[in-house]
Amino acid sequence: MFSENKLSRIIIAALFILGFTSILVQLVLIREMLNLFQGNELIIGFIFCLWMLLTAAGAGCALRIFRNVNKYQLISRLFALEAIVPVIVVGLLSVVDSLLFPPGTTRGLIIALVYCLVFLLPGCFVSGLLFARLASLLSESRNTNCVSLAYGWESVGSMLAGILFSLLLAFLLRTFQVLSLAFLCNLVAACLLHPEKLNKFKKVIVSVSCIVVTALLFLMPADIRMKSLHYKNEQILYTRDTPFQHVTVTESNGQVNYYGNNMLLFSSNNPNHAEEAVHYALLQHQAPEKVLIVSGGIADMSAQVFKYNSVETLHYLEIDPWLVKAEKEFTNIPEFPGMEIFHKDVRQWIRNSTNWYDVIIINSPDPSNAQINRYYTLDFFKQAQKALTPHGIFSISLNSTANYMSTEAREVNRIVFQTLQEAFACVEIIPGGRNYFVASDASLGLNIADRLQKATLENDYVTPYSIDDELLLFKNRQLLTEISEPVALANTDLTPVAYLHQIRYWIYMGEGSKSTEILWVSLIIISSLVLFAARKTNPYSAGVFTTGFAGTSSEFLVLMVYQSLFGNIYQMTGLIIALYMLGLTFGAIIRSKPGSNTKRYYARVQVVIIVLVAFIPVVFKMAASSTEALSWAVQGTLFTLITAIAFMAGLAFNKATVLAGSSFITTASNLYAIDLAGAALGILLTSTLLLPLLGMWATCILLSVLVLAGLLILHLFGKSGNFVQSMQDE
Repeated sequence: MFSENKLSRIIIAALFILGFTSILVQLVLIREMLNLFQGNELIIGFIFCLWMLLTAAGAGCALRIFRNVNKYQLISRLFALEAIVPVIVVGLLSVVDSLLFPPGTTRGLIIALVYCLVFLLPGCFVSGLLFARLASLLSESRNTNCVSLAYGWESVGSMLAGILFSLLLAFLLRTFQVLSLAFLCNLVAACLLHPEKLNKFKKVIVSVSCIVVTALLFLMPADIRMKSLHYKNEQILYTRDTPFQHVTVTESNGQVNYYGNNMLLFSSNNPNHAEEAVHYALLQHQAPEKVLIVSGGIADMSAQVFKYNSVETLHYLEIDPWLVKAEKEFTNIPEFPGMEIFHKDVRQWIRNSTNWYDVIIINSPDPSNAQINRYYTLDFFKQAQKALTPHGIFSISLNSTANYMSTEAREVNRIVFQTLQEAFACVEIIPGGRNYFVASDASLGLNIADRLQKATLENDYVTPYSIDDELLLFKNRQLLTEISEPVALANTDLTPVAYLHQIRYWIYMGEGSKSTEILWVSLIIISSLVLFAARKTNPYSAGVFTTGFAGTSSEFLVLMVYQSLFGNIYQMTGLIIALYMLGLTFGAIIRSKPGSNTKRYYARVQVVIIVLVAFIPVVFKMAASSTEALSWAVQGTLFTLITAIAFMAGLAFNKATVLAGSSFITTASNLYAIDLAGAALGILLTSTLLLPLLGMWATCILLSVLVLAGLLILHLFGKSGNFVQSMQDE
């Protein structure tokens, strides 16, 4: 059918396309799921875990499925299926979710797992089948073990997809336009591997059909229509993926609403929220002159701030410039002398600013993900304290607990309150539409009505007549009693305990009082499936399992580090995945040197991984105190670190495949499945338990210990010398 050289080139091209389209689809699904689950990075862990687990299942089944069939015909049909499935899956995701959940409904842990499992299963299983079969065919065509070479070419495609998506496609194309590109690439692979030559008429029909379907996917406004399903009774004015989130602007009954990842950030003409956020803080200062506000809506916030005659300067910060652009387009923003708008991250801003503020107000949602949690940590509170004048005021808020305070909500409020106490001398909570935490090194007062009377402010909601100081004090003391004991751990960048409890609160909102039990049962079930996929692990492939575990865990940790430092993981996920694939590529395809196929050499590879993993929190700690001028150096260090870890993980896979001593299809199927199983379990446990529960330092130490355990297994149960000889001796 094909000449030997031509067949080899076609298989390599197919492997490249497989890696390229798989990562494109993965990144699209990550964004779609982040939108549905309000930016919760736990979803990334679920997607990575199930993606690898289901792909491992496909690879593990390749040997049976491809038995006694026309392998090229089946591969061609599988690529055609791989082209169609993502388009159907993403479309169904929006339709099904809109039918099951009305706007504002909380989707819990079980729904997240079911969504990830159902919508990832078809594409991932087929992807695993294709890799295992293509890797074995490449080895057969060259009459030598080329599994690691196949792994490398697939990783090259994945790397290119990640880079293109993060730096180009995410800005230029919408979701279904990206899927149309993946659709066309997979159809090209299907045609390349078709076992029969098509006549000219059939070629024209196939080519025209592919072009027409791709053009329809690319040109139809499917994204707007799918997005409108989630905003019933609202007209979508603007929708766009930005480096930080998916921004959607809607209009309903004359009110303009601004959403980030399906979470309401603020609305126009909402003076109630703006009055509470601004006045509860500014009334604590005798004569505020310089004010810093982070998010919350420029129009309403500025209108309230400049009711104070003493205010000379207002700096409004919004990390997402596209959100500011949308607000300027759809909301009438008043102009005040002294008001300046900056597209900056507040953590970088106050770390490098020489401006001292009288009041800093953070209008942020609850710390439901790592991006938001970075505004609730002790590290940030200390930075804010240094950016204030001696009598300066700091304010941040959480959802109101006036009607009912669950155990999880109590823990989040306790953690934030006690963390603030470590940074400021005085902290008070003012119950309102939200729980407003006001902190200062000067004294604070809860006589809001009295202060409003003296300030003679003309408000609509926060007025001397609508606030009872005695009732406010009673609610304050009641809330403080609820959260005062026991002493909570401080929420820090390296130990994000508030993020952990907010995850539990999210699970509680979705699953009710059995939330903890459901979480543990879900983890046990998934972990059991992962371990079943890795059931054929032996002393020689144990290192592949442990390095896969540590490698993808490190990838997730670097994503969280980047999110904590810079806040734009929404854009950089693709690039970090690409760099991880770059390292895997070079590690997988590098040629073996004489004497490198030994247990000693393999042990050295794993020792290097141990050192690199332990270095992650060190980089984080150093980067957290760096200036904005060094941000590129920090990013470069993180990128280099994850690439180096991936290189060593790829090199470990390389050594194991070269020395496996089994048939090509068995090596490709079993070892690839074991590698993905370890990676799946690693990212699952790291994202859900290890990082939130233990913190960055302990998690990295635990990962290093796990890799060391793989070395001990090899030392105790594997024979010395060459791996192949050891397996033959057995």
